[in-house]
Amino acid sequence: MTVRLRLTVLYGLLFLVSGAGLLAITYLLVAHGGTSVVMSTQSRSRLGETVTTYVGVGEPAGLTEALRGLAAEQQAAIMHRLLVQSGVALAVMVAVSVVLGWVVAGRVLRPLHAMNGRLEAALDSHRRFVANAAHELRTPLTLEHALLEEAVLDPEATVETYRAQFAELMVASEQQARLLESLLVLATSERGLDRRESVDLAGLAEKVLVRVRGERPGVVVEAELGSAWTTGDPALVERLVANLVDNATAYNVPDGWVRVVTGTEGAFSWLSVSNSGPSVPPEMVEQLLNPFQRLDRTAGDGHHGLGLSIVRAIAAAHAAELVVRARPEGGLVVGVRFSVPVV
Repeated sequence: MTVRLRLTVLYGLLFLVSGAGLLAITYLLVAHGGTSVVMSTQSRSRLGETVTTYVGVGEPAGLTEALRGLAAEQQAAIMHRLLVQSGVALAVMVAVSVVLGWVVAGRVLRPLHAMNGRLEAALDSHRRFVANAAHELRTPLTLEHALLEEAVLDPEATVETYRAQFAELMVASEQQARLLESLLVLATSERGLDRRESVDLAGLAEKVLVRVRGERPGVVVEAELGSAWTTGDPALVERLVANLVDNATAYNVPDGWVRVVTGTEGAFSWLSVSNSGPSVPPEMVEQLLNPFQRLDRTAGDGHHGLGLSIVRAIAAAHAAELVVRARPEGGLVVGVRFSVPVV
């Protein structure tokens, strides 16, 4: 039995019980209200006119048995008619109350159903997130265990082999550190902002581009940085810019390019990052914004599929508009639009 049906039955039962109680009280009051008999006598006046005289008596002592029986029959008929008509009216009103209860229950439960759907979706997303995080953390831990086991069980291990294995352990440890840092940033940005300061998207982008040009000299980085001030958490906004630029350079093609543009238009400051790269199916664009989603499912490249999900969380925390679209030639165009601070 659905919740709506249960509420409808409850409404109907409550109305039936209250209506039956009201009917019983009315019936008892009428039944014990006493017998009132009206007697009439007719006589002629001296002028020849007929005069009728009415006399009301509560329980006349001189009333004949025949009149008593007639009065009792009339009262019984009245009570029976009252009971039948009241019962019919109660049945009709119970049916009406059931219909109204069904309608009211539907309206009451509609927002609850919507809220329940959102909660189930959030719980499913949380479960997938935890499962993916556990999977991503298990991979470097398994690698570390294998490297340590190999070092312990190898009787011919030398200093050079130890150093090589330790170097691999350091790489795996760095991957874990980056993953944990990304998870922490994601959780922090989803929680909301603790502080707001004036930040310039152009300044943050320039800072990020200086680092990227030194790390990835094989990618041509173009910039058109106009003043774009907004308010927010400087560390989170810088992380947003860094994630967009890092993704654009990491998921690229040989001799590819990245273009970063900032500016102000009306009441909004905006940042746009576009790149060459592998072709992205349009239906995959929305999925790439979810945690642990990668266009290439090959693991071990140091990327965990958290970059764009962190961007979306940071944009949502700043009430910024995030637009992502796939370029027909390959790569993505990602735009983020912030509100301009009121002076």
